[in-house]
Amino acid sequence: KILTSAVFVKSLYLLTPDRNQLRKLFQHHIQTMKKKSAIFILALITSAITNAQDKGYIGFSLGPAFAIGNYGSSDPTNENAGLAKTGATVEISGGYNITPRFGVCATIVGQANPLNTDAIKNDFDQRFDVQSAVKDGFWTSAGALAGVFSSIPISDAFSFEARTQVGALHSASPELYIIYIDFIKSIQIQQKSVSATAMAIAAGAGFTYRAGTRLCFMAHVDYLRTRPEYKDVQSSNNRFGLTVTTRSFSPTIETLNLRLGIGFRL
Repeated sequence: KILTSAVFVKSLYLLTPDRNQLRKLFQHHIQTMKKKSAIFILALITSAITNAQDKGYIGFSLGPAFAIGNYGSSDPTNENAGLAKTGATVEISGGYNITPRFGVCATIVGQANPLNTDAIKNDFDQRFDVQSAVKDGFWTSAGALAGVFSSIPISDAFSFEARTQVGALHSASPELYIIYIDFIKSIQIQQKSVSATAMAIAAGAGFTYRAGTRLCFMAHVDYLRTRPEYKDVQSSNNRFGLTVTTRSFSPTIETLNLRLGIGFRL
């Protein structure tokens, strides 16, 4: 019995670790839990980033900018005619889906429309019975807009999108320069270019084709409108000595922009 009790006590002693062993076991357990927690948190962060990235996009597009309304009028009897021709527009856009079919968007846009110098020359020559030359010029605009958009899936690859935006555009009027010969004297008429910033609105719609998990192609049509106020615009004429005058005007710049582009879903 005494031997049996001794064996039992020895076995119990072997099965029961001392304080150092307990501390080592506890520390090992803590380190294991820390590693598992770190792996779990990293997995959550990765999942959150992946889900957030699936909702964003960035795109680049360009195309023709058709001048419409008075801005594109070449009627010499229209005092508000902008004499703007079809130009070009370029845009960088980005968006974030708040829901699968609704989100917020922002764009940086720039465009230029050449001045219709042929219409100016023909009208000037008929009025004054001369042969003139008109220097080329451009209406230009650049700025940023932000707003909301809606995306409606048509199929697994195609979706219809519509958007409306508000922002600001900095626009510059073209420099107008006309020269002609009056007997032996060279007559020069000039109107200087000026610029101003004004509120702008845009609205449009189009289609997006998903070519893969990330890559997509876009085809959109947008209406863009702004009305800058050009102050103290200088005009000069040297026909009867140098004459300089100033005036102010506020043209309505309206374009219908057709854009084709490429996008990348973040």
